[in-house]
Amino acid sequence: MNQYIFKGLILPERALISFGPFDAELMPLVSKNSIAVKINVVLNQLTIWVYSNSAWDIYDLRNIVKTWANSIIAVFGFVLGHAYEVTINQVLNEKENIDYVFGIDTPCIKERNKEVDLNTRISEILNKTSGEFGIYISRSFNDLLMALKHHNDTFFYCFRAIEALKQYCKYKFEIEKEKDQWKKVCEISGFNKKHIETIREKAFPARHGDGSAFTSEDRANALNKTWDVVESFIEKI
Repeated sequence: MNQYIFKGLILPERALISFGPFDAELMPLVSKNSIAVKINVVLNQLTIWVYSNSAWDIYDLRNIVKTWANSIIAVFGFVLGHAYEVTINQVLNEKENIDYVFGIDTPCIKERNKEVDLNTRISEILNKTSGEFGIYISRSFNDLLMALKHHNDTFFYCFRAIEALKQYCKYKFEIEKEKDQWKKVCEISGFNKKHIETIREKAFPARHGDGSAFTSEDRANALNKTWDVVESFIEKI
């Protein structure tokens, strides 16, 4: 039996919360095997124990337990009206000799932008968020941030980020028909609708309160495709 211990926080720490321990059995969409989990929070200090018969990729497992913890914290938010956020900082596994502290970066995005001059790039982008139609570019970036933060809804937020570009085209170029708005996005970005088809397909279940299974590789692919479209679009507008 493999035991993973995840350590983290419930933010903001100034809004004190304690509960647990609470046990559950999860059946992750990406696996045919269930895992036993236990959560405990003491003054916002979060501990999650995971018991599994198999070894896991620590990022995949982190995303699964974070999603579960968020679903519990969402109940407190519903009752109290508090906008809590779960962060997981560390994972331990004595059997596998794991003691790992998670960073805040998403590896596939960090890698693609490692040579970028940060100050120049940020300045270029911020200029595109101003003006009458800049709000739609800002909305796109906000959704991309949510895609990075919320693993389970990556495809939903990626597709909505691209839809914000469609709205930009709708209002800036006064295009009434949706199909023509999409054509304009494709024309500006240089990518056709087929490029984002898998993102759209996996986004729609989440838009209707459902979910779909995907791997870390699927997620990285979706993020890279979305970044392709958004980066190309903002460079050309």
